[in-house]
Amino acid sequence: MSAFADPDAAALAARQMQLRAQERCQDRPLSVRIGFHWGSVIRLKDDYLGDVVNLAARVAGLATVERILTTQTVRDRLSGTLQENMYPRGDKALKGFDTPVDVWEVLWRPATDLAPARFAADNFVFADSHLRLRHGGRNTSSTRPMSRSPSAVWIRTGS
Repeated sequence: MSAFADPDAAALAARQMQLRAQERCQDRPLSVRIGFHWGSVIRLKDDYLGDVVNLAARVAGLATVERILTTQTVRDRLSGTLQENMYPRGDKALKGFDTPVDVWEVLWRPATDLAPARFAADNFVFADSHLRLRHGGRNTSSTRPMSRSPSAVWIRTGS
């Protein structure tokens, strides 16, 4: 799981993760599925808790290999360029939530005609965020102070 200071940073990071996984794992594909949501979370030491994290995890559970999914709440808060490069996936009933969630796919592949300058993917810096990645049972952590409500990003790897 990763947390970011704003939805744009989360979307850019998710896109960057997919691009890097595709570039670096050509000989042994890494199945990356990403889902994220935006809102206030509870921070407990090096972990985040709450409905936002749970919803992000449920959205990630809907994602298929090499997909990035998010919610209407996030889409409403993204900058124009990021909003334009999304595809509606419809309302989805998610375990633990009373009402269906409107899910959107973030189009991240170069074939979707995203101009590299719009995203500056190679220059992206995880600024003002807490980053925690889990892969193969290991945790890698880097903590920086957060000044605003983070966006929860849940990353799933595997088949």
